[in-house]
Amino acid sequence: MGSNAVRLYVLGTSSYGYSVESFSWTGSVGSSPFINRFDSGLGTPYDIDISGSLIWVACDGADSPVKAYNTSGVLVNMIPGSVVENAARGMAFESESILWVSNPDTDKLYKIDLSLGISEEGGWVEPAVDLRASSNPFSSSVTISGTGFGDGAMLEIFDMTGRMVVESPFDGSYTWNGADVPCGAYVVRVGNGEALESINLVRF
Repeated sequence: MGSNAVRLYVLGTSSYGYSVESFSWTGSVGSSPFINRFDSGLGTPYDIDISGSLIWVACDGADSPVKAYNTSGVLVNMIPGSVVENAARGMAFESESILWVSNPDTDKLYKIDLSLGISEEGGWVEPAVDLRASSNPFSSSVTISGTGFGDGAMLEIFDMTGRMVVESPFDGSYTWNGADVPCGAYVVRVGNGEALESINLVRF
C-alpha cells in the first residue's frame, strides 16, 4: 500500500493482472483503477508507494527491483539492482524524493535520494524535480519553491477532501497566504505536463 494526504493506494489483481486501486480517507473507492494494468516487465510485485503521480513498485526483478510506473501502467523509471543489492521487498517514501527500500536477503534498509539521481554503468535514474516549503507546519503563509519544472508549470493546492483551493502559474516560487483556510493537511502539486512533484503541508 501507499498513500498521500488525499488518498490510499492499494496493489491488487484484476482480469488484466496486477492493478492499483485508490480510496479516499472516508473509504470511497475511485471511479476507476488508478492503474488498470502494468506494462510488461513488472514480474511479481511485493509493495507499492506513490510519489507525485508515479507508483513505485518493489518487485522480484533482480536487475531493477524497484520500478516506477505512470497512471497508464507504463514503466518510466527504475532503480538498478546494484543500488539495493539486487532485491527489494518493502518500500516507503519519507518525502517526495527520499525513498526507503528493504532487502529481505541482506536484512538491510537502503535510503535513496532520488533528487540526486542514481547511476549505474549503462543507465540512469533521472533526477527528480525538487519542491520545498519554507516552513511546515505553517500558521498563516508559506513560500513554496521548486526547481526543474521549466516553462508553463502550474501550482495546485488541494485540501483533504480533494477540493482544489489554489491554482496558479509557477515560476519557481509561490507564497500562499493560507490564513483564510481551515487548519489541517493540504497537498501542493506542481507540474508542467512532463515533470510533476507534490509535497504535503500542514496548517496549524
